[in-house]
Amino acid sequence: MHLNDNHGVGEEHLLPGEGTVDWDAFTAALSRMDFAGPMIMEPGWRPGQQPEAMIHRARQAADNLAAKIARAGGQA
Repeated sequence: MHLNDNHGVGEEHLLPGEGTVDWDAFTAALSRMDFAGPMIMEPGWRPGQQPEAMIHRARQAADNLAAKIARAGGQA
């Protein structure tokens, strides 16, 4: 499953939590489905962004999403 966020207008490839996707509802649905497949974030690159900053933000987004999944009763 590819994970990214947006503002409801188009394909923005934002990190989870940077747009308007309801990640609480998403993680609750994952839990109800007992989804245990692979997930990958697919963020877009911002001009001038340092690689270390992107990696740090991506790790924070992954940790936040894993915590939401765990709270919803799923596997992180």
